[in-house]
Amino acid sequence: MRYILIVVLLINFNVFAQTTDLPIISSVSPSKFEVGQVLQELKITGSGFKKDLVVKFSRDDVKVDSIFEVDPSYIKCVISVKSNATPGKLDVTVTNPTGESGTGVEAISIISKPVITSVSPKEIQQGVLNKEIRITGSGFMKDAKVEFTEVSSGISVKSINFKSEQEVILIVDVSSNALTLEQKFNFINSDGGMTSGVIRVIPKITVTSVTPSVLAQGVLNQEIKINGTNFNKDCQIKVNEEGIILNNVYIISQTEIVINVNINESVKPGVKEIDIIPTEGVGVKFNLTINPKPSVTSITPNELFQGQENKAITIVGNNFVKESKLSFNTPGIIINSYEVKSKENIVANVSISDKIESNEYDVIISNPDEGVGVGKSLIKINLKPEITKIIPSSSIQGIFEQEIEICGSGFTKDSKIRITGEGIVINTVNYQSSNSIKISITVASKAPMEFRDIIVSNPDGGTFVALKKLGINKVDKESVYYGDSSRFKKPACVDKKKVFKEHPCYQTIVKENISPDIARYWLIINKINESIREAYKKVEGKYGYDLIGKIGYITDNEGNPVKEIPDITNLVIEQVER
Repeated sequence: MRYILIVVLLINFNVFAQTTDLPIISSVSPSKFEVGQVLQELKITGSGFKKDLVVKFSRDDVKVDSIFEVDPSYIKCVISVKSNATPGKLDVTVTNPTGESGTGVEAISIISKPVITSVSPKEIQQGVLNKEIRITGSGFMKDAKVEFTEVSSGISVKSINFKSEQEVILIVDVSSNALTLEQKFNFINSDGGMTSGVIRVIPKITVTSVTPSVLAQGVLNQEIKINGTNFNKDCQIKVNEEGIILNNVYIISQTEIVINVNINESVKPGVKEIDIIPTEGVGVKFNLTINPKPSVTSITPNELFQGQENKAITIVGNNFVKESKLSFNTPGIIINSYEVKSKENIVANVSISDKIESNEYDVIISNPDEGVGVGKSLIKINLKPEITKIIPSSSIQGIFEQEIEICGSGFTKDSKIRITGEGIVINTVNYQSSNSIKISITVASKAPMEFRDIIVSNPDGGTFVALKKLGINKVDKESVYYGDSSRFKKPACVDKKKVFKEHPCYQTIVKENISPDIARYWLIINKINESIREAYKKVEGKYGYDLIGKIGYITDNEGNPVKEIPDITNLVIEQVER
């Protein structure tokens, strides 16, 4: 029995030791496919392949469309990669019809196909450094690289900042002699997927002419025309000299820029550099020469009077020449004659128009080289004052710090103002111009209701009396809804009945036909009154109306309502509705 058992074991061992012809995969060609590729031919090389076998991949991202040729040593089939396939490596398994199978581990790779939809900016200029270029699209990978195809392109990629699968930021430098054409670059993912894009390199700017290229100290609002090439709309002008003021820059075209400048009197004569700076790329400089200008420091005498004739004056300054021209910034100073005595002195004879406005006027010396010297406000012409209008023409008992404008002519900074009668105090006098003085007055609550004279006096003795120019109005205290009638600044009137009817709570009374005979009616009425009082406070806070009363509650000395009091009914209604 022992020997028989041994034989049986040997027989079983031989059965299991028998080998079968297993399919073996040695290579796959091609081994890389892009996402979304369809109907691609694939050749699997190996051994043990049998007719009617099955080919399958480790993920359903890849589908076998057909197997069109099978040989014991190779298989030819057609596959498709889904458009949403995940990039990565896949196994391929071949299964013979008898059940034997063999697997090629990580036999193929699905690579992402990058797609570029935009490059911004589309153009970069020669010489630009650290320029940011934004590339958008899809299928970008974190470790992608960008290569410009031209060896001598002049563009170097300094860094690539991966933002997402849809966005990458490049930082590039462009040499000042980079090829000025459309340059192609390749975008290559880390898995080998590649696409290409283009960016255009445009030439750096140049300056060919500057007109005028010579200016004098003190020139104002001077236009300078700059001609050249490759200017863009965002070019900036940088003046490197303190005192040369750039007023405006006009980019006319790619070949012309016009700038408007002032040259301060303090600018030292000489050649000055001005930069044209593009938004990117290399800038360019041009020269502007500054010549000395005439200056005016004083006039003797420096005060003349309306109607004065044949008055000799001496003008003192510097850089006068024989051909210097003398003028004033008003036709009211008439030059009878003048003579240049030296580079520091001019003697002139002038007359003053009897209609000239009282003011300080400029003396102007103009040299042949366009240099202009201006003595600002060096000569003063005094006029006799005259009052033509008072705004407003009336005040109110009890008003505090009311502003009144006195209009006319011949006023000076030192003019004095006086108002006749009792009960009015002038708080402040503010000179506005030779035609306007503003005063602030306070009127006692019991000031007499009579017209007052207003008197203006100048330091030179000129005086004008405006008879009965300022009326005094009164307040009906019984008709005041809000504020203190003995001390206020800004009065207004209101149609309280209209406010009442517009009140939402009053609408409730009307809508529900609430009778005055029930308590609810009076509760609502009280609520309306409280709401209106609160609205008065809000109007004061927002608009400054600190005295509010019935329409017509402020009257003149004849009992007529003052029309100038503003009606703020709608403002109060607006605050109530809030």
